[in-house]
Amino acid sequence: MPRLVALLLALTPTAPPATECLLVEISAVGPSAHGATVLRHAAPHRLIRALDRLPQWVEAAEGIHGGRIVALAGALAINVIPPRAAAEVELRLSASVTDPAAALRSLDRALGKEVELRRLGACEAQPELD
Repeated sequence: MPRLVALLLALTPTAPPATECLLVEISAVGPSAHGATVLRHAAPHRLIRALDRLPQWVEAAEGIHGGRIVALAGALAINVIPPRAAAEVELRLSASVTDPAAALRSLDRALGKEVELRRLGACEAQPELD
């Protein structure tokens, strides 16, 4: 039985250890209004549409792991559509990623023109908890 366990462990795919962890902000702007107003192009809606594309990009990108949303910001009061909404996202880069700036440009294109991507700096890489 121990040989079977060893074989299963050897066949289980694992992500390579992250060598760099980047913290990026994805933000959107749009009209502000009362919460009862219907706005398809409000900042929160634009941000949600872009964040919906994040998992597909992470899955397709070589050497990128994570894509974990670690913070969200928006309205400062209830019943108000904010003029700006933002998310902070951790991206873990393996050693195979030789040009982090190119990876961020690729992410920027994937997220679309409704949002802006800004690199905030490095974050402390921690083991996956999933």
